[in-house]
Parts: sequence; C-alpha cells; structure tokens
Amino acid sequence: MVYNDCVKLSDLSKDDSFEIQVLSGKNCQKLREFGFCEDAEGTVLKCGRIFTCKVCDCRLAISKELAEEIIIAKNE
Repeated sequence: MVYNDCVKLSDLSKDDSFEIQVLSGKNCQKLREFGFCEDAEGTVLKCGRIFTCKVCDCRLAISKELAEEIIIAKNE
C-alpha cells in the first residue's frame, strides 16, 4: 500500500512528532490495546534497534521490525 505524505515509524528520528495513520501486522492489535492506535499523536524519544515513543502520555518501546509495520504522518 502507498500512503501520500506518510512514512513508516522506523524512518523517523529522535524528537520527531507524528500521527499514526495505519497499523498493519499481526502484533498491531496489542499496540491498540496500549493506546498506540490510529489517529493517536506521539513523539519519538529514542530510535535504533528499539524505538521508544511517547503516545497518549505513555512511553512504549517497540522493536524496529514492529515500527516498520506502523504508517505515520510526520508532523512538521
């Protein structure tokens, strides 16, 4: 799938802010249960092999592989 003006969460850098557009993949339902869901806004706190993001006033660490399954719109 192609989303205009959207990138994967794994493409972001530290301190980038974003809005989640699409969660796709077998583990994404668990993310939704943590509040990491479509239309939620967040900020990347740390990136690399493990991504740490702040979404809905919660910090969540996810693998780079899982970050590649999250399509986001980068906030300017």
